[in-house]
Amino acid sequence: MLNLRVATPEKLADLRHLPGYAGVTRRGGAIRIGAGTTHAAIEDGAVPGRLGAILAGVAWRIAYRPVRNRGTIGGSLAHADPAADWVAVLPCFHGEAAVLGPAGERRVALDRFVTGMLATALAPEELLLAVELPVLPEATR
Repeated sequence: MLNLRVATPEKLADLRHLPGYAGVTRRGGAIRIGAGTTHAAIEDGAVPGRLGAILAGVAWRIAYRPVRNRGTIGGSLAHADPAADWVAVLPCFHGEAAVLGPAGERRVALDRFVTGMLATALAPEELLLAVELPVLPEATR
């Protein structure tokens, strides 16, 4: 939106340095991808296993490398552009979005996160923290 000059906010907050906002961790049978994780990091193998290989195949097709270096999985999902790669792909994995607001953290099924064109289940005071996807068997195609 900023790049297209559609949005011109008076103030911007840089969330890149929030602890745990970017990066990938495994918790039991799930992979947690911080919302601030760039498309380039996913393309370059930050996500382990078969899930990582599939997501890397999606990430390298997003725009071009300078966009992938700055653009994030969470930004793309929260923007909810119906033509966006993550919006179309992530619900297929039956994962969840971790959302933080004044009442604490809550979970939203990824197939219910995007509610319409450029619209999500996020309340105005909420922040998308991460997406959690199941670890996939190596034979997954």
